[in-house]
Amino acid sequence: MARIKEKWQGLSKKRRLLIIAIPILVILGVTGGASFTLKHLGENPSACGKCHIMQPYVKSYYDSNSIDSVHAKAEPKVMCKDCHRVTLVQQTKELIDFVTGNYETPIKQRVQEQDLCANCHTLKGITALVSSKPEFTENPRLSYHLTVRNGKVGCSDPRAELVRCQDCHRVHRAGRNYCATCHSSSFSDPKK
Repeated sequence: MARIKEKWQGLSKKRRLLIIAIPILVILGVTGGASFTLKHLGENPSACGKCHIMQPYVKSYYDSNSIDSVHAKAEPKVMCKDCHRVTLVQQTKELIDFVTGNYETPIKQRVQEQDLCANCHTLKGITALVSSKPEFTENPRLSYHLTVRNGKVGCSDPRAELVRCQDCHRVHRAGRNYCATCHSSSFSDPKK
């Protein structure tokens, strides 16, 4: 240790500064490059599809009839990361799992929280949009959205209060009429 101290003291101030500055600059460069790359990947859905098993989801995002494609064409465009929020720790784990081959296919579906939809789509806005469609103006019971009043569901079945956006609106696949699991298309009493 004394020998290192002796060598250090024998260096000019300029050399000591270089010995300290070079590792700091390298660390800053690597950190900046990694940040830029993560930001680029997060804002560019096609980048995800090029490097792993996300290709079917990216394809769906760009050219399907699913909600993800509708969001991709929206103004402003809704990016994958706007709905799929993952922490840096989760991203790192997913990267390690991918590299080691420790992942399931197909990918386990992540169901997003109802509040995530409500960040952009207010009940008032949805009701106004749905109300403007002629098929629902003639029979409001054909749209679940129009049976909601003051946060309460108009359906008499108590299970209807559990209906979430994602029960009908599927992101990477075709939607479904969740109400039809209990009711006929004429919205009679629930099937027994």
